[in-house]
Amino acid sequence: MPKAPKLQSAEDILHKKFVKVKKEAVQRILNKKNGINWGCEIKIINKLADTYPDIEFWRTFEPNFSFTLPSLAWLLTEKGRDYLSTEYRRATTDLSALISKPEKYEHINDDVPVEKVEIKKKLLTLKDFLR
Repeated sequence: MPKAPKLQSAEDILHKKFVKVKKEAVQRILNKKNGINWGCEIKIINKLADTYPDIEFWRTFEPNFSFTLPSLAWLLTEKGRDYLSTEYRRATTDLSALISKPEKYEHINDDVPVEKVEIKKKLLTLKDFLR
């Protein structure tokens, strides 16, 4: 008798999704699809994902280096860790908490009569203006 298909847990589905995101991130960061040492690069990105676990960060991370990376190992160096931590903070910081909400103003009661005041404007000539 054939076995019934095994139901996947939510954790298994998330794990598979994160593996796909990591693979796409490696291709995007290294800016190439062929010639990647997948064993080494996946091991490095797993180490980096332990430090920076936000899946949305890895999905949208787009490095702007003036050079091409031969390997993700550069991100494990001191400069690479500084760059990655700065980008991670920038991507995960919620700026809406820093923006103050506008104050609510009380409406003036429309029932209260208001006197209209006319203001007479005195026309100025150029000569009066320059004085």
